[in-house]
Amino acid sequence: MKKLITILLISSIGAFSASNSDIEKKLNFLIEKMNRMEKKLNSKDREIETLKKEVKKQKVETKKRFTTQSCTNIKVSNLNFTYNKEVIPYYNLSYTLTNKYPYAIKKIAGKVKIKDNDGVTVMTDYIAKENVNLPKNGTLNIKKVHTVESDLEKTMNEETPATLKLTFIPTQIIFTNGEQVSCGGIFNTIF
Repeated sequence: MKKLITILLISSIGAFSASNSDIEKKLNFLIEKMNRMEKKLNSKDREIETLKKEVKKQKVETKKRFTTQSCTNIKVSNLNFTYNKEVIPYYNLSYTLTNKYPYAIKKIAGKVKIKDNDGVTVMTDYIAKENVNLPKNGTLNIKKVHTVESDLEKTMNEETPATLKLTFIPTQIIFTNGEQVSCGGIFNTIF
């Protein structure tokens, strides 16, 4: 009986050692597979991060592109004027244009509409400036002589600059990066 128990014991130990080495091989195989999967996942994580950065960059560029298509991103402020009642009456005008576009401007053309408290346009002044290099949030001071063309323009002298509302309507804006905005004119062109 001792022999039988010894034989059973030896065979079970042999069987256990054989199955233990099989288990060890299988575990090593699984560990290798997991390491390869982890490397693939890390690679995919880097790709995802790169894609997220690209999407964020594209989102910013798209927002800038939509902003550049707007015709309301030049703000007008600081109006001052003096009326000169000569043979041909005129105003000495000064006002400031502020660039609210996301790019610097190299050429700007358009009109400044000046309205009174009732919303009546009392004057329209035209400007065209090349090589201005007006940066984002930068200002451009305009000083010019405006010849009075109607009786309505004469009434502006009765107003104070603080009560007048100013808006700039561009006919053409060219940015330093080559993009441009055309608002108004025939088929959005300027002659």
